[in-house]
Amino acid sequence: MKKISFFYSLLFVLICTFVANAEEMKFTDSMIWIQVGNQIKDVDDEMIDKIKECGFKKIVLLHSSIDDKGYFPKLNSIVKRAHKKDILVSVGTLVFKDTFQKRYWTKHPDLRHRGKDGKESPNKYYHYQICPNNPLNHEYMADFMVRKARESGADEVHIDYEIAPCYCDYCCNKFKEATGLDAKEISETDPRWMEWRSKSTRDFFSLLARKCRTQDKPLMLSSTAPVIGYAGGFSAYGTDMRYEDLTISVDEFQPMIYISVKNPPEMAGDKYEAIKIRVLGRKVVPGIIINEEGTMNIKTRERVEQEMRSLFEKGGNTLAVFEVRYINDELKELFKETLK
Repeated sequence: MKKISFFYSLLFVLICTFVANAEEMKFTDSMIWIQVGNQIKDVDDEMIDKIKECGFKKIVLLHSSIDDKGYFPKLNSIVKRAHKKDILVSVGTLVFKDTFQKRYWTKHPDLRHRGKDGKESPNKYYHYQICPNNPLNHEYMADFMVRKARESGADEVHIDYEIAPCYCDYCCNKFKEATGLDAKEISETDPRWMEWRSKSTRDFFSLLARKCRTQDKPLMLSSTAPVIGYAGGFSAYGTDMRYEDLTISVDEFQPMIYISVKNPPEMAGDKYEAIKIRVLGRKVVPGIIINEEGTMNIKTRERVEQEMRSLFEKGGNTLAVFEVRYINDELKELFKETLK
């Protein structure tokens, strides 16, 4: 009888501990990524209400369309309606390869992104890639994004950075001037080639940061990038950017910590921890994906909660989520419980 009593007492303690731990998982800052375009035509009132109900404090807009107008015609309306709900808005772009650049790309053939073969780089979704290293493109993109953010009353400029090496004449000539090497004859992971490309990325972010901070009301600047590797180990250069090079310019990093259900949820915390070390002194908002990447299959509440717990246990009290169209009733309740 005593053994049974002890068993139930222990069970009660374990249940109370579990409940207490669950209550402790609170995220003080949160945001939702929204791809406006083919998947989501507009950010309507119903969607904004859903975002508010979940507890998200910021919308980060991105493109997902071959429409060369992008979401910009809708931007003013989105910002006004979001601000009425006390939700911040970030004007985002998959920089140097987004579809709204079609007119610029058409007008400037000498500024296009090119592969090792010298041809324009093909891409299934992004047909209008421009060189990420040419200062003319830096100036164009920085001016464009800051202008759109200020005209709409948005709060932030967001750069989604995922760039392949460019081998246009400008890149090859400038790299040869700096190193004496032919970029086309070395590996794209050659440290000297990677160093040159990352320095160019740093120059772009520095320019953009200066433009964001030129007026009385400065714009925030955030950036995301893919995170490579199983246990948080990713290359020193995630695509053409090195996180350490951007810490002076970027106010907030939103790394894409996307974990497949085939892998343990604890991987999310490992990756988050690895990035925190590299951008000391900067805010890091880890981004999780709530569907199985590349599919419409939504992760279970239990699985998403496990990934969130993994981040929280590694000191993460901020959260970004991809994306709004995958939030079902189960996940809505989870976010309502955990987002302050």
